[in-house]
Amino acid sequence: MVSLFDKPALTLLRGQSLTPIPENKALEGKKYVLVYFSAQWCPPCRVFTPELRTFYEKSHKEKNFEVVFVSLDQTAGGMRAYMESAHGDWLALPFDEAKGVEKAWMARYCFRGIPTLMVFEKAPAGEAGEDKKGWKLVTQYGREMFDEDPTGKEFPWPSGDAVIREHYRVLRRNITFVVLFSVALGLWLFRLYVNAVSRS
Repeated sequence: MVSLFDKPALTLLRGQSLTPIPENKALEGKKYVLVYFSAQWCPPCRVFTPELRTFYEKSHKEKNFEVVFVSLDQTAGGMRAYMESAHGDWLALPFDEAKGVEKAWMARYCFRGIPTLMVFEKAPAGEAGEDKKGWKLVTQYGREMFDEDPTGKEFPWPSGDAVIREHYRVLRRNITFVVLFSVALGLWLFRLYVNAVSRS
C-alpha cells in the first residue's frame, strides 16, 4: 500500500499506549482515514478532541474509518501527555514525522488553523486519487462538518467543501452588508451632528 503521508515504511503509534504499528498494517482494509491536526495548547482542540473521541468509539467500526493524529504540540512530551489524557484509541504520527507533515500539508491544502480534520477515502482499484497515493480527499472541512452533523449521519461528508464554502460566501456577504450599513449610518449621524452644530 502506498503511504498516505509520502513516507515509505512509515511506523504509526496506536492509542494512549503509543504502541508502534506499520502504516500499511494499521490502515489495511480501512475505507476512510481522518487526518486530525491538533495540539494540547490549543483551547478549541481540547474541546473538540473528546467529541471526536466519542464519535470514533461509537462509529469507527461501523463506518470503517481510522483517525491519524498529527501533533502540532511543541514537544514530544506535550504530544504524549495530550494523547494519554484526551485521545481515543486511534493512530498518531511520531512527533518528529508530524513536524514535516504539518508543514507540507499546510502548504498543499492551504489551511492555517487547528483543529483541522481532513477526510480521505481509499481510491477504487485503478484510480490513484488526486494525490497519487491511493487515497483521495473527500473534504478538508471535516471539523466544520462535524459541527453540522455530530452524529455522522452524512459521513464522510462528500459535500463538505461546497457547504463550507457557501457558508463563507454568505458570511462575507453579510459582513460586507454590515460594514457598508455601518458606514452609511455613521455618515448620516455625522451630517445630523454637523447640521445641529451649525444651527446652534
